[in-house]
Amino acid sequence: MTRIRTGSPSGTIRPFVPNLGVANDVEGQKADALDHIAKALSAIDHNFEVLINIAKEQNKLLAQIASTLPSKRH
Repeated sequence: MTRIRTGSPSGTIRPFVPNLGVANDVEGQKADALDHIAKALSAIDHNFEVLINIAKEQNKLLAQIASTLPSKRH
């Protein structure tokens, strides 16, 4: 990699913007990008945990509701 892009097409939201003031060399930019990727992956992992726990709770609630409904077996 010779260069990390600092811009993008108009209207595009890029979550990572290289910190060129701190990392003026390519290796520093790579380290900065990897740090950002690690933080983003950690946030994604956390969000998955939250969503899984919400789904488990909703599944429990649905099971409780279903158990109170009358059976429609003929």
